[in-house]
Amino acid sequence: MKIRSKLLTTLLLLLCFLGSGIWLIERYVVIPKVESLEVTGLEAELERARKAIRRELEHIHKWAIDWGLWDETYRYVQDDNPDFIRESLAEGTLDELSMDFLLIVHADAHVFLRTTDRMKPLQQALKASLLDDSTTDVLINNGSGLITLHGMTLMVAASPVVRTDGSGPALGTLYFGRMVDPMLVNTLEQVVSLDVSLVLDGHEPKPHQIQFPSEHDSVSQAWLPLVGTASHSLRIELRGGRPFLDQALASTYQLMGIIFVLGLFGTVATYFLLQHYLITPILNLQKAVLHFAHSHSLEAFDAYPHNDEVGALSQAFQEMASRLSADREIIINDRERLKHDSLTDPLTGLGNRRFLDHNIRHKQHWSANHFILVMYVDLDHFKRINDTYGHDVGDQILQEFAQLLRQCCREADLLVRTGGEEFLAVCELATIDHAAVIAERIRAQTEQHLFVGGTARLTCSIGLIVAPTGELGQLEYWERLFKVADMALYRAKHGGRNRWQGWQRVCPEQAEQNPLPISTEELQRALEQKILTPVDH
Repeated sequence: MKIRSKLLTTLLLLLCFLGSGIWLIERYVVIPKVESLEVTGLEAELERARKAIRRELEHIHKWAIDWGLWDETYRYVQDDNPDFIRESLAEGTLDELSMDFLLIVHADAHVFLRTTDRMKPLQQALKASLLDDSTTDVLINNGSGLITLHGMTLMVAASPVVRTDGSGPALGTLYFGRMVDPMLVNTLEQVVSLDVSLVLDGHEPKPHQIQFPSEHDSVSQAWLPLVGTASHSLRIELRGGRPFLDQALASTYQLMGIIFVLGLFGTVATYFLLQHYLITPILNLQKAVLHFAHSHSLEAFDAYPHNDEVGALSQAFQEMASRLSADREIIINDRERLKHDSLTDPLTGLGNRRFLDHNIRHKQHWSANHFILVMYVDLDHFKRINDTYGHDVGDQILQEFAQLLRQCCREADLLVRTGGEEFLAVCELATIDHAAVIAERIRAQTEQHLFVGGTARLTCSIGLIVAPTGELGQLEYWERLFKVADMALYRAKHGGRNRWQGWQRVCPEQAEQNPLPISTEELQRALEQKILTPVDH
């Protein structure tokens, strides 16, 4: 992709990010904030509706108290005076009081009930409900409450019947009540700004809920408990629109349009400015670099005025070109040195464990029908040298012994110091007989050598294994070769030192059925079964 296309794509992406950012702010900041304000407002509307219902209950309770503390009521309950009914409870009195029923219960269980026409079918059920002791106790204690009767909800208040001055015993209980009807709903709708519905719900009271079914509708619900039942409640439901959200969205969309148009103009202006001050100079610099790549001439860079960052970049290219070849040579030399150091034992100059692993993993030129010799070589009683002459002499002896190994082996053989005074040699042989020749040569020359100018004489022990090169494969097989050679070294040391011992694989075609041993027990079985045979001295 050309730089102009990249610049234009970047600017368009920035414009898209700008629009996306505005949308995200609207979706995750503005709308949640508006919804939070809406929830607060709807909670206030629910609370006003609840307070309006409580005021209606308090109003009914006030009438119940006024009539319960009235001497006329007291004398009626005491004497059963018919004049009280004729004078105080004439036709139309309940309508004037906005009540649906009046119930007076005598202490001797005599009941007087006056209802409106719409309550007459429910008189018996009303008596049964209000004469229930649990309902009566709650209404007396609370003063008022909501009850359910045949699928309808009633607001009821109760007061004891006593004299106006409060003296004397209570002769009974007086109840006033009215139905939860459309008139009450109209009263509530004058208090709140939403559509109100009061519904008898077949569930126990729950915490209030506020939901937004869509971007244009809201539903708020609250539940009021009923007296005498825990399985039903009166649900207050407020439904309406979402004017705050509509206004917020309209303002946000208008703001988004303005910002998008400004961003579009800014993008176009930015593109032409960058085209003039950045892209064209960079393309010219690109031509100069290509010219240098073909002609190796620095004149292409001199033509550009060095008065800004692009000019400084041109000068930097010129300096880089002049130093590139020299730096490359240094890097190559350092890399080779580091590679050599990472694969070499610093004391003896032989390979280290990493050198060994690298070569057995990657060396692919083992000749077919040849043999591989793996030898562990260990200097006998080397600790005495360090204890007697010090570590400086010990290090010199190790260096001389490494040189002795080089002389006894070929240049292509792998020589490794595995640690301390222990060394490993991996040699390719044309015949098995050469294994004994090499091992004996190392042993004899070590015995004859005068180390550190005659300061010390040492011997060595050697453990070896010889196997056909055709068996060489995975790293696990090499590990088995090393293990067998190590066990051979162990036997050579325990057999008296200054000697070598080793075995050869007899039946290479049975390598999969008879793998090389990795333990003393497996080694003993391999020798008994002639899987391994001693290498002749």
